[in-house]
Amino acid sequence: MLSLAATRAKEKGVPLFGIAACYATIPLLLGTMRTGEPFKKIILINPLTSFYQMTFLQTLYRSCKHGFNIKRPAQSLKESIDNYLENLFPNIVRGVAGFGSLSRKRTRVLKVLTEWLSGNFKLDFSLSQTPALCIYSRQDPILNLGGGTLQAASLECIRNVCSLVTFYAIDSDHFLSDPASRTATRRAIRAFLLNG
Repeated sequence: MLSLAATRAKEKGVPLFGIAACYATIPLLLGTMRTGEPFKKIILINPLTSFYQMTFLQTLYRSCKHGFNIKRPAQSLKESIDNYLENLFPNIVRGVAGFGSLSRKRTRVLKVLTEWLSGNFKLDFSLSQTPALCIYSRQDPILNLGGGTLQAASLECIRNVCSLVTFYAIDSDHFLSDPASRTATRRAIRAFLLNG
């Protein structure tokens, strides 16, 4: 699909831009590399550059251990998991029917979980021609898991992969929930796209 979009953009003489958030950073960077850097510029918002399974599982374990109550093990375990998920995904409705606006009927939960647990790869290439803007939230509960190890690892990976990267920090959560952070993000993106 990216190859087709790049071909069409080139034929029409229009620039092609890429934008990704969270785990979507991975396919955007891989696709950019595999198609010969077709984007004029790319934008990454709160990027995760690996699945970081052990960090997520360790913090889930600590949450469950902290909230466990021997007198009501099943209920305390459920509450611990719910609290953990609420910390990662605040104000997003989760339940049997779906996750946020995503209907559970449209998702193969076991397949997604299996792929996430078994996924192991490294972004070990360099995009030397494509300018990138990396916007990250300083108060992101997902990137700050494990004492900020996910954020440090992801930003270091972006620095290594994207030779022409500019970092822009905002004070927000992972989903840019507050209006001020969305405004700051839009302004940063607009300035980046209009520059050069």
